[in-house]
Amino acid sequence: MNEAQLNNILDAQFAKLYGYMNKRLDQLEAKLETKADKSQIERIFQILDGIVARLDTAEIERAAQNHQLNRHQDWIKKVGNKIKLNYDLIL
Repeated sequence: MNEAQLNNILDAQFAKLYGYMNKRLDQLEAKLETKADKSQIERIFQILDGIVARLDTAEIERAAQNHQLNRHQDWIKKVGNKIKLNYDLIL
């Protein structure tokens, strides 16, 4: 085997390796493009924090409404007793 043949074999092997590495890098770049970056993840967390805050507020408001409803029901029962109205029959 002479030097020219050896160079041809080495060039072919290098070209094959180069092609494989390019293909592999293209695959990695494609995967990276589908992943969210840090700013996108932070934005998602901000949105989720906003949703949780609204749910907390709604839960507090619902508890206050239930308390007020219970107070109203108690008041209606007291008034019903005074006017001799059986409240349980109404419900």
